Amino acid sequence: MRTQPPDELIEAIYAAPMEGGGWRNAMRLLHERYGSNMEALYFLDFAARRTRVIELQGVTSGWLQQFNPLYFHPDNPWARYTAQLHRPGTVRTAESLARFTGDPDILRRSTYFNEWMRPQYFAHTIGVTPYSQRGVVANLSLFRPSELPPFDDDDVAGMQALAPHFQRALAFCIRLDTARQSERLCLTALDSLPEGYALVDDRGALRHANPVLERWLQDGTVLESRAGRLRARVQPARQALAALIADAALGLAPRNDGLAVQGVDGSALEVRAIPVRGGTLGYVPLRTYVLLTFAQARPDPDDDLRSVGERHRFTRAESRLAVQLAAGCGLREAAERCGIGYGTARGYLKILFQKTRTHRQAELVALLLGRRHS
Repeated sequence: MRTQPPDELIEAIYAAPMEGGGWRNAMRLLHERYGSNMEALYFLDFAARRTRVIELQGVTSGWLQQFNPLYFHPDNPWARYTAQLHRPGTVRTAESLARFTGDPDILRRSTYFNEWMRPQYFAHTIGVTPYSQRGVVANLSLFRPSELPPFDDDDVAGMQALAPHFQRALAFCIRLDTARQSERLCLTALDSLPEGYALVDDRGALRHANPVLERWLQDGTVLESRAGRLRARVQPARQALAALIADAALGLAPRNDGLAVQGVDGSALEVRAIPVRGGTLGYVPLRTYVLLTFAQARPDPDDDLRSVGERHRFTRAESRLAVQLAAGCGLREAAERCGIGYGTARGYLKILFQKTRTHRQAELVALLLGRRHS
């Protein structure tokens, strides 16, 4: 009986996260222990339908390029039943797959077996899942050639004994990578800025909030954190914020004018979204992150202009000219923007003087911008 894995193998598993080529050494020891002709530690991203290899022995680059389309082929039972078979700590073999499905030939009929496994003389398989979360699965897989017997109960028991060691070592790797990624994003630099900043994933899960945003979350009139997700307090701002995050994560054109998120007391925050393209972590594929910037919403100057225009009974043509003058345009430029002649603009300006009881353009602009009242 060889149920208990050798100490050397266990030590290699725990040393792998800290040593260059550490996983390679662990795969070598697995080869010696199980007599396999392929050993691999890899991640399967089922949403993206792609693989990220951590360590692989026994497969050439050409065959590796063919893995994704064949593994994710609709008739591959490993992919079809991933939710049931790729559970953390569960050891699987071709025989356990046959028992689960009630079909002893289900794997051997698949495109994956006939076009990827069989040509490389991979006949028998055993594996374990050290990690599974949100559609991303980490697998340790070993294959044997047909001239060797299938993996037996002793092999399964030995793999089961190794499972918690792989789980702990891989969890440590992921924590290391997450810390490194946080450093690359320089999140601490956001803490000193006067605006509110948040880093969220594509589903709105809050990963970092700077002190300004933390205060707004504690206040709770505009924003809140529920079940770890950042969201607006009230509808329809809640849906609009979620849509802004999703659009940014997908790389859609950002809203350059931002989004005004209204609160329960009538206050508002302006928010803009920037996708963070950080590549991938060394172990798990990095979800798309979105950097959100929040600032106190400024009053709309057009509201003040409309109020002045209504009070002094500007016509539409007069209001258009007043808006351009308030924006800092000279009379000639304002006329061009309004699509009228300079002489017509001068006539409108005289009417604006009369209606507002002003005498100079600077005095009129000051009134329009609310710097004096009449």
